[in-house]
This record gives sequence, structure tokens and C-alpha cells, in this order.
Amino acid sequence: MFSGVVTARKYDGTTDAVITGAVLVGNSTSDTDGKFIGSEAVTLGNAGTGTFASKDVGNRGVTTAMTLGGADSGNYTLSQPGLTGAITEKDLVVNGGGITVSKAYNNSTAINAGTDVVIASSALTGGSTGPNDGKYIGTENVTLAVDSAGTFERILPGTMIPISITVKLASGNAVNGNYTLRAQPTGLTGEITGSATLNRDGAALNVSTGSFLHVRNTTASRMQDGMTFQTTVGEVLIENSSFDGWMQRSTPNTKIDDGGAVTFQFTETAAVAANSPVLRFKMEANDPTAHPSTNLDYMLLGDYQMLLRHDPDGVASNGDESSTSVFSFPGKASDPSGIGSLAPAADLVVRDTASTEFKDLVWDTPAYSSLDATTKEAVASGNYATTSGEYQPDGSATMSDLDTPTAAGKWDVTVSDPALGGEGKVTDLRLKYNNNTKVLIEGPDGVRLLNVKLEGMDGVDVRTTDLNNRVLMSATLLNDPDITKMVVKASQTLEAVLKSDATFQQVKSMNNADLLAGVVRDPASPTGFTFVAGTERALAIDGPGAAAATPNVNITGQLAIAAHTVVFNNANISSGGVIGVRTRDGMVNRTYGTVVPGTTSFMGLLGNKFVNTANSQSMTIGSSADITGAFTGGKLTDFGSGGTGTVMNVGKVQ
Repeated sequence: MFSGVVTARKYDGTTDAVITGAVLVGNSTSDTDGKFIGSEAVTLGNAGTGTFASKDVGNRGVTTAMTLGGADSGNYTLSQPGLTGAITEKDLVVNGGGITVSKAYNNSTAINAGTDVVIASSALTGGSTGPNDGKYIGTENVTLAVDSAGTFERILPGTMIPISITVKLASGNAVNGNYTLRAQPTGLTGEITGSATLNRDGAALNVSTGSFLHVRNTTASRMQDGMTFQTTVGEVLIENSSFDGWMQRSTPNTKIDDGGAVTFQFTETAAVAANSPVLRFKMEANDPTAHPSTNLDYMLLGDYQMLLRHDPDGVASNGDESSTSVFSFPGKASDPSGIGSLAPAADLVVRDTASTEFKDLVWDTPAYSSLDATTKEAVASGNYATTSGEYQPDGSATMSDLDTPTAAGKWDVTVSDPALGGEGKVTDLRLKYNNNTKVLIEGPDGVRLLNVKLEGMDGVDVRTTDLNNRVLMSATLLNDPDITKMVVKASQTLEAVLKSDATFQQVKSMNNADLLAGVVRDPASPTGFTFVAGTERALAIDGPGAAAATPNVNITGQLAIAAHTVVFNNANISSGGVIGVRTRDGMVNRTYGTVVPGTTSFMGLLGNKFVNTANSQSMTIGSSADITGAFTGGKLTDFGSGGTGTVMNVGKVQ
């Protein structure tokens, strides 16, 4: 007689059993009690091992091959014990890298287990070396299948999108029942391919995640409530995408006949509220070839009137309509001849908060002229300037006069030419129903915007915190209207690579920042930049003037600016560091604000140029004699054809 048990173990692909505590019992009291007599010399051999009836998981019988030994063993026979033991499942660890989830954009976060998920053999690892190593035995055929397909975190195309998905051991493989999954894989991500075209109907586009955020190939329109792309940690990457805040667009290319009027109508169906609408319109002179005798390459901009009207139910003259005058005879009041300003084209944004009124265009009495949009001054005769900018509606009317709980209905823009000789046409109309289309892009470890276009935005706020990452921008990032604010948190390196003209109205809290327009970073270049061939690109730092309470540029470290042409337009510059400006074609200096302590140096590849307005080079600083003549009493003075006068207060010059 003996005592002993079979040790339970995890599946290992064998039938080996381990027996513990197996011993013979002596001091027999009868010939059938299974004990040996007294203290005779009888021992038990091969008592620690046995064989399971099957290698597979379950409660199995165990056979033994025990033997008797010792001097008195010949007097006895041994019956093998009837033992049972348990084989339990071996735990496997899932390698998330072997699970690929990818689908084409379909405006849904749902994952199709049959087509979107691929589980490679590498999702599990073989060649087990122990019961707790998470691997399967040898080369057994152990496979996974989708248990619950789950969802993507967001719908937009991109990579590394967090997903929720659970897997299980696939059925159909005989050995699978011998294993169990220790835990579901964590941190799984997937990819959405293709492109997305979204009509937001006024709603904001908000995308937030805990880590890396990638959005690509996305076109979103009618998003007047703006957008937020934000991560808690990690970086934001947006590429090959376009985001449009305008609710309505039209490109009529329609001539306004002398003494006539044209009404352009938009139909709005979205149930969005109107709160201080914004209107953008473009006009230009008619084709000169249509008037060979007069060659009208300009228009009498002062001859036009514009009315914006809302009709909620689309039924004319039933009493629910509201309207406001956008402008009436701009510039005519300041023209002694009563004609108004001339311009080859106009590109205007009308909103309540604009600081300059379109009707206040300066009239230069000695010559037919119009306002230069950058200098805010009348240009010389023959140099008719394209008029652009943001303006308030005329008189006491405001865009908020058209506020309504829902913008649905008809919106009419009537352009009229009550006087003769306007000779202009409307080429573009855009409308949205609020004055607060904002963009926030925040990635603590960096923000990259590659080939991204933003239109109809009233402000763009880009935030990062990691000094070792840069903010990268390229292609037509800055568009209609120009971004009014670019804010980067303190100690952040900003690099803006812009393939279009760019205007910043506020630049704050930048440390070791680069602003590049029409320029690419080139470590092999002596200056570190390479100027892009072709169309000149201008980078403007634009401000409201010397009376502004807050500086438009506030630099705590180094700011490097590079572009074909760099324009400082009434910008107040506050710097405790170094501002370096590199240009190919010269720096257009129109800064009438103050530059406070810090170092400002201007370096041009073609010489250090200061160019005033649309005139040719007015000053070159290339020698001590030039410097002596350029600075008078701590002021940088313009001696060019633009006229003598102070251009910039520079403080002490050494």
C-alpha cells in the first residue's frame, strides 16, 4: 500500500506526469491489507513519474511503472495505483504588433472583423521554454481570431488611430483548447485610408486624443464654428487637408452695368444661428480689351453700393426680412470731385469688429488714386492699388443687425452702380454667419502642418510645449482672411514654412523661432535657407499702429525671419533678444511703431535694403557712410522717393 498524488501542471505538449509523496506502508495486520510485514526491507522504485492518458487539457488518468526493491521484495507483488491528475491551459501573450487594422474611410468608426482586421502568425510566439513564458509549444498551429471587432477612436483618415478590439483563440485547430490568452493586447492602433469630404453645416470639428494625432486627406467645409485638434501628450500631424469656415461661396464673374444692380442669392438650409455675419467679396475691373478706346484696367470703386439681406422663409415682402448696408460710395466723401477711389481690384472682408471702414479710403486729390492696402496711404498716380482688408459696414448699420436664431432661408447680396462709369464686376462672394471661427491645434510634443489650407478662419492658435520640437507649416496655410494671431507657448521653437504670402498680426512668446515664407530650410546654404524660385512670397508682420497698447511682436529669445520680401507694417516690436531678418528682394519697412531694447539686424542676400511702399529701393545700408546718413538722432530715416521722414525709432546705434 502507498500514498501519493499527481501534481497538476500547465499544458506542455507531453503526457509526462509528476507524482509526489508515493511511499509503501509497513506493519501489516493481515494478508490483504496491502502493507508489508513488520520492518522487512521493501522499497518502492520509479515512484516519481507517470504518464497521462492524453497530452491535452483535462482531468486525466495517470499510469505508473513503479517497482519493488529491497532484500525482502521477493516476498511481495505490487499493484500499480489508479491515479488521476489535471492538465490546465497554458497562458499565451498576444503581440499587438501582429494585429493590423486598416479600412477605407466610410464616415464610421466601426471595424469590420471580416475585412478590416488581419492577424498575422507573429501575433503569437512559439518555441516555449517554460510554463509562464507566454509562448506556445514547439510549432503547434495556434491561431487567433477576432472576438469583438470594436471601433476606431475617430472617423478621419490617418494612422496610429487608437482602436478597441478583442481577440480570441481561433476555433478549428485541435490544440487551441490547450491554451488561454493571458490578457488582451493594449495600445492597439489602426489606419483609415482614403480621403474624407465633410460638410459640417456650421458645426465645429473637434478631434482629441491622449497621444499622437494624425489626420490626413481631409476636406471639411462649412465649419464656421472652427475646429480643435488636440492631444494630451504627443504631437499633432495634419497633412494634405483643407478646412473652410465659409458657409456660402459663389464665383459669379458678373459685370455690374452702369446705373444697374445685380442680386446674388444664397440659400441656407442648416439650422445654425446668425451672430454678426461676415461677408467677403471680390471685385475687379472689366477686361480692358472690351473697351479698347478707354483701356479700363481700373474701376471706379467709389461708385458702388452693396446691401446684405436675409429672408428667413424665402417669401419676398412678407415682413420678416432684415437687411443692412455693407457700404455705400466708399471714398466718395473725401473726394472733392465726388467720384471716389479708383482700383484695379478689391478684396474685402466686412465684419463688425474691423478697425478700418471701407468708406474711409484716402483720396489723393492731385491724382486719381486709391488706398494701398498695406501702407494705408494713397499711391501715386498711375499706380492703382488693389484694395483689400477688413472693414466695418457703413454708418450706424452693423452686421449684427442680421442676427437671427436660425440662418436658414435666403441671403441676398445686392451690388449696385447708381452712378455711371463703374466698370467693375463681382468675381467672388463668401458668407458665414458668425464672427468667431477659431482654430486650436495643440500637441505638447510638437505640431506639424504639412500642405494644410485654412480658409475663413478668424484666428489660429497653435500650442506646443516641448523645446525640442518645431511647429512646421507649409503650402497655403494662411488664406482668407489672414491669420490674426499665432500663439506659441513660452520656450517653444516655432518654424513656419509657408508656400504662400503670410501675414501675422500678433506674434507672441516665441523663443528661437523661425518664420519662413517662400523659403526652405537648407543646412547646406551659407544662410541656412534657400529661397524658392518663382513667385515672390512676402512675409508681413502687420499691426494696428503705434497707438496699440500691446506689442504685435514680443520676442523673448531669437526670432529669425526669412522671405523674398519681409514687411513690417505698423508693427510694435518688443524684444529682449535678437530679431534677424533675411530677404532676397529686400525688406519693406513700414514700421511706425516702436522697437524697444533688443537687437534687430537686417540681412539681405542682395544687400541690406529698406524699400518704401511700392517705390524702388530707397536706402541701402552697406557702409559706414550709409549708416551715418541713414540714422539721425536715433531714428532710421527714409531718404528715398517716398519722401523724407522717420521710418523707425531704433534707439541707440553702434
